[in-house]
Amino acid sequence: MQQPFTVIRFQISDSVHLGSHREELDRSDNILHSDTLYSAIIQAWEVLGVEHPVLDYEGEVAPDLGFAISSLFPFFQETTESAPLYFFPVPKAGLPETDPDQYRNVKWLDAKAFEYYLKNGRINEQQARPCGDYFTDHAGFDQDGRNERNARKPVSSKKQDFMRSEVQPRAYVPRLHEADTDTVIYYIERIFFREQCGLFGLATFDNDEIKAKVLLALDHLQDAGIGTDRNVGHGQFRYATDKFEYFTELPDSDHALNLSLFCPESPEQLADMLASDHCRHDLTKRGGWMTTWPYLSYRKDSVYMFREGGIFKTKQPVAGSTVNLRPDILDALDDTTPVLRVGKSIFLPVTV
Repeated sequence: MQQPFTVIRFQISDSVHLGSHREELDRSDNILHSDTLYSAIIQAWEVLGVEHPVLDYEGEVAPDLGFAISSLFPFFQETTESAPLYFFPVPKAGLPETDPDQYRNVKWLDAKAFEYYLKNGRINEQQARPCGDYFTDHAGFDQDGRNERNARKPVSSKKQDFMRSEVQPRAYVPRLHEADTDTVIYYIERIFFREQCGLFGLATFDNDEIKAKVLLALDHLQDAGIGTDRNVGHGQFRYATDKFEYFTELPDSDHALNLSLFCPESPEQLADMLASDHCRHDLTKRGGWMTTWPYLSYRKDSVYMFREGGIFKTKQPVAGSTVNLRPDILDALDDTTPVLRVGKSIFLPVTV
């Protein structure tokens, strides 16, 4: 029986920009990757004076955090009384179905459809229907009509706009010591959510003590914000926790799907996890800028991680390592502070 998950819902107060590259502000992710949330929690602990071994880490191997979290995905909620509708990204193996054209644009499966995929290795075309980016049977995400240019592609429903984006202009005004610098116009993509909607993640905790410490960090982050450009109000939220009702009876399988960014613990572990013809995965480069003063202008080192939705040969419910992306330039400054990037992932068994 699968260990029950705690679901954490983040209701975004205004808007959020998700990304780690200053050069790409005009494009935002629609996922808050797990490594970003891990880093935010660790940084909040440091600000709040919370005691945890990771804050004293200076050795070769970072201590275990005592909890695991997924990346944050969108959820829809009609009213405060209605049940949330959780969406998960389409697995990297794709959607094996009879009519590919009808499912080509689907990016998100609701929790019920996602659970069916985990148990059967495919979607149930009789259970739900595609509507633009979403595959769900929830009322309001149904097919409102037909696209005249492609009769198989459903027109977006009215409720699909619960998560929408806008690209807005911003201006960088030079400071007093930058008298010879011109004002720079740039653009930033902001993600907005309908009221009651937002992002959610799944979490497991080793004990109640570490759970309390994580929630204390989230209490701090509610006002500090998550994502990019927080100094102008992006990313503030209110959160709620609940018991997750799905994924309690998943199949006994030699393969599993990752819900978080995943960094293997060793080359040997990676070789074992890829030793199957059924493995499917995608990589992303993670790094970005340091966020601690006085090193805000320094880039971290980079590491490649496996994106969410990959399929690996493993029975581990949680796997992954924490790497130190501390740039070499800190050596010249006699600063030994680690710059941690957590690649610890939740895995769900999946039928292949």
